[in-house]
Amino acid sequence: MINVIEHVYDAISILNAAINLIKENGVFIWHERLWNNYLGIANSKHDREFQLHPIRIKHVIAKQVLSMFDEKYISWDTEELRRLQNHGVYFIGHRRNTVAKTFISQHPTCFQQTGGKQTIIFLVSKENATFIQDQLKLVNSAANTKIIVIIQTNEFNYTAISNVLQFPKIQILISYQHLHNWKEEVSNYVEPCLFIIPHLTLAMIEGSDTYCVGNSGVTVIVMGYSPRRLNNYDLILPAYINMPIINQIILIWNNRYINS
Repeated sequence: MINVIEHVYDAISILNAAINLIKENGVFIWHERLWNNYLGIANSKHDREFQLHPIRIKHVIAKQVLSMFDEKYISWDTEELRRLQNHGVYFIGHRRNTVAKTFISQHPTCFQQTGGKQTIIFLVSKENATFIQDQLKLVNSAANTKIIVIIQTNEFNYTAISNVLQFPKIQILISYQHLHNWKEEVSNYVEPCLFIIPHLTLAMIEGSDTYCVGNSGVTVIVMGYSPRRLNNYDLILPAYINMPIINQIILIWNNRYINS
């Protein structure tokens, strides 16, 4: 994440999602400018710096993020920061090991709260209902799985539903008709400590509090705001698509005034 946070509207959510996507011993590379005295006030409605950089985070947030990693390299003073006359950080670190070992990734807090058991949520669509069977089988047989929740992201037929529901630890099925309210629906049945294996839909991507963790591959997040860079995507996106390790690509467009 190189100079990403300053372009988003919810720094904490983005940082949480990014950190949760990093597997045990995974590498986090981060550069960000830090602003302890930033007030979040534009000089005018045409303030380009404010429009393109709506968020500034303080040193205390940066240090909290870095505490989750084993440091390999850190610098609070770079040539770029000196050029911009800003404070900031350039950091490379490994995600710290989790305490328990399992084939299924986990949140340490879940294990502290639930005695080694976790709730697994699968977001299932008619497109992924078949190939997700192997993942369901693995999760169902894992000793650290308490229950499995299935959330339909669109309508699929009876045969597909029957194939999905064959695993005994599946105790909850939430209809696609309740997709817009799935987090509240889930909270009615299980503790708030959840692990999610996502199949993203447009409805989820557009949600203000969407977060995704637990992909079997790598998620690439591409952020943009200028139409002048659209030609770059013609080169970048096909290159990512052809990499076997890539599980999904999310393009976040940060220019509310230009939608083309």
